[in-house]
Amino acid sequence: MLLKTNAFFSLALASLYTLLGVAQIDYNLKDFQTPDIHYRRLDANTSLSGNQNNFENSNSTVGVGTLSLDFYGYTNTDKYIGKQYGRANGGFRLLDNESESPTGEVYKNKGGSSNYYLQGTAENRWYTNQRDGGYFGLHGALGYQGGMSKRELTGVSVDLLEENDESINGQLYTAYGIGRIEPVTYARLAYDTYDWLRKKGRLSGSPSNEEIDELAATMIEVANTRFFDSRFKRIFQLEQIDSTLRSSGLISEADMVYFAQVADIWGYANNFERGSGSLWEFGAVGDFAYEDYYYKRTENDSVIRDEKVVGWNDLAVYGYARYMNQKPISVKWQRDYDVALYVGTGGHFQEIYNQDTDLNPNFRSTLKAGYQFGYYPNTRTYWTTRINGFVTYGENSDASNEGNGYALEARSQLYYWFTPRFRLSVNLRLVYSDNYVADSFIPLIDDSMVYDSSAGYNGKGFSTSLGASLSYALF
Repeated sequence: MLLKTNAFFSLALASLYTLLGVAQIDYNLKDFQTPDIHYRRLDANTSLSGNQNNFENSNSTVGVGTLSLDFYGYTNTDKYIGKQYGRANGGFRLLDNESESPTGEVYKNKGGSSNYYLQGTAENRWYTNQRDGGYFGLHGALGYQGGMSKRELTGVSVDLLEENDESINGQLYTAYGIGRIEPVTYARLAYDTYDWLRKKGRLSGSPSNEEIDELAATMIEVANTRFFDSRFKRIFQLEQIDSTLRSSGLISEADMVYFAQVADIWGYANNFERGSGSLWEFGAVGDFAYEDYYYKRTENDSVIRDEKVVGWNDLAVYGYARYMNQKPISVKWQRDYDVALYVGTGGHFQEIYNQDTDLNPNFRSTLKAGYQFGYYPNTRTYWTTRINGFVTYGENSDASNEGNGYALEARSQLYYWFTPRFRLSVNLRLVYSDNYVADSFIPLIDDSMVYDSSAGYNGKGFSTSLGASLSYALF
């Protein structure tokens, strides 16, 4: 009897020790050092969104639908970090606007338009010696877009306006900085793999930080290995992940439950981006924009104007300084913030109906600060909320509205993956602005700068938008 009792307690203590040993995996994402990455992704997207704006003397309702292809590339080595983004987009826009002039006349603007859009951006940072030391940067952005629209304007008269528009814009950066921000996505994925196997009772102990890092490195390597057949690629990836897991000596039972968990978690890999680190960056930017458009105007059934117009040409040079900090607070929570100052001068050339207007260069500046937190409960879904504040000083390109202005933006995004390739995203955006200088500098490549200056809100007003989109990853 005593022997049986001792055996029982020995078994109980051994079971308790095993449970305590795997009850919680202690791992800090921010300490993960990312190995070499060469990553490429192509997504197909469709979206529908609505926007309601209410200002002192105007209000409008806008509906927008789009279809696009998005390309994303990322490279990370000891001496180089590069990011590339490209988009091909087509869509439509429906507008219903009503405004009141200073003299009390009410004007209505209703119509629709179609458009196309091509854009590419690139960020390149070459590190001189230490992995997180000083670097030289060369960044750029180039965009081309066009479209056609047809609107009915109702006020003193009834006008029909038809437009065709084409434009091109670009920016070239030279920069120097100190610091480094690297992705921790695969570290989180490796953690999730061990954690789910623990919950299913397939681990005999708790993995060390080194073992989690080793699994993350394997996932990075296999994720960026190219195959012509996606089936063979997936088989290869799961084989390599299984080999790394088994080599840890922690797998207690490699049965169907084990393989199902590993396959399911890996199937949702690469579906979110989180970074760790900080950097200071200082640089100079050359900025240009050109637009060429044609329109036809009919007033009370009589053709008033039918001609091609060379619209405008902007050139600007400015300097900037910015600080960015990204930190995983825990496995599930993320905190990011950034501060930036952009100061420079820009000139504007305009030709309308063969009459030239060449304005003198004017001073413009933007001070921006942003804070974001994100919740990442698993590999299938996440939610982020960001607050941005903007303070501007200067004048618009038409020499109007000189002085101070500001804008405050709140944006929330929710993502959910139905399958590893099929994603739903929901976006809510709130903006309040007062005398915001519409042509203040907003770098195209600053992906944390989410306020859209093209809206041109120069008065006091509040804007809201809610949109949803479905995306399918082609490869």
